[in-house]
Amino acid sequence: MKLRNLFLLSVLALSSLASCSEEEVFNSDLEEIEIIEKIEDDENKEETKEEIDSTSASNSSSNSSSSGSSSSSSSSSSNSRDADSLDPYYALGAEDKYYEADKDMVRGSYYSSLDLFNNVKVGDLFYEKNNYGDIEHVGIVENIQASSDFGPLIRTIEAVGSKVQYCYIDDNRFIENNSRILRLESIGDSQINDVLTFAKTQLGKPYSFDLHRANNSVNSESRYCSELIYAAFLSIGLDFTIGTHYQAGNCILPPEIYESSLTSEIWLTKKFLSFEALQKSRHLWNIRISNSNSSKIANVSYNRTTTSQSNAINYSSLERLQVIDEIDSENYKDVNIYENREASNIVASFVDKGVRVTTIANSLDASNKSMNIWFKYQRA
Repeated sequence: MKLRNLFLLSVLALSSLASCSEEEVFNSDLEEIEIIEKIEDDENKEETKEEIDSTSASNSSSNSSSSGSSSSSSSSSSNSRDADSLDPYYALGAEDKYYEADKDMVRGSYYSSLDLFNNVKVGDLFYEKNNYGDIEHVGIVENIQASSDFGPLIRTIEAVGSKVQYCYIDDNRFIENNSRILRLESIGDSQINDVLTFAKTQLGKPYSFDLHRANNSVNSESRYCSELIYAAFLSIGLDFTIGTHYQAGNCILPPEIYESSLTSEIWLTKKFLSFEALQKSRHLWNIRISNSNSSKIANVSYNRTTTSQSNAINYSSLERLQVIDEIDSENYKDVNIYENREASNIVASFVDKGVRVTTIANSLDASNKSMNIWFKYQRA
């Protein structure tokens, strides 16, 4: 079945290269949907039969091995460590120095394609959200040109790992952790200095996350990442929780700082693609990919079917990539994207100065043609 599927998709892809109108392309893709849906139905029936056969065959063997699996799992959990107690590779320590003698110096900074030295300012916040959305972090930039044993650094203050400490951000960390730069445009240098003075008084205090604590006192015995930033700015009268869904008595989380009306996101590249949903017929979306930049973007690729969030974010395992030679400045390209039954993300990407800039969208709504859009940087 899968060979037949691949063969039919290849034939359909070749036939779509023929010159035709946008309406003919859309109708052609609708015909493709009918063929693909029939193929998927046949495959689902075949896979269900295989699952039933394999389940009945494995019941007896799984019963005999269950006790061994249980003891193995127990042994593994007893050797696990609390990740919060481990300092990350980008930690520099709680003192005004750049490494700790008992640590191996197996790290180095990298600054190139994102031009962080020219884009980031002292007092900026950086917000990190890992690839799968379940770990978030926030810190503050303290020094743009801090000297170190391995070159100049953008030095930060963060509650991370074991304590509040100096760390650094560079291209590698920014890309790996899906970081964003946030700026408070409404405050001046003297207020930023006061915020950093507060943050420095917290250096060395142990890291401790508490679901029911957002302590803004300078005398707090411990800190977690967003609590540190919340307290530092509240010391000059700025409250990140105003206008958010925050409820008094709970912890203050990184998304509440990211979504605050006080912060605005600073884009590190002027180039990015945007999406617009034009129409939907059955399982086919007509999507406009736009280039609102002052220069053209070459070699834009997009996936002709919706895909999983992990595949879109990592720009991997995309089996139906289509390349657009270029999209001129302030111009667009309309494309058709088939809606996969088990995946809901659309993705388009290009490479600029060694960095892949990917636009991802999900939660597409046919009634009002809306969607959630975000961007991801990664090493090309």
